[in-house]
Amino acid sequence: MTNTIRVDVEHVRALKEELASFNSLDLSVVEFYENGNKLAVSEQALVEWKYVGLNNADFIMTGLYKEQTIFTDTLDDDEEDDGF
Repeated sequence: MTNTIRVDVEHVRALKEELASFNSLDLSVVEFYENGNKLAVSEQALVEWKYVGLNNADFIMTGLYKEQTIFTDTLDDDEEDDGF
């Protein structure tokens, strides 16, 4: 016997519409919750995310909503920045 999975086309369309709606939001007005708890998302990470070029859902799926900053400076105080 073959196992089958039922997929309702209307449900997939509704999911895509909801995702498109979320992706159109300005993240600065979004309150993020995880497991029912409100998250404190870094304002710096939100500002930097605008320059990444991915969508809002990717901000969540990559886990970057948990970071204080996205573009971190990894130089020690005594190192020079070579521009790269």
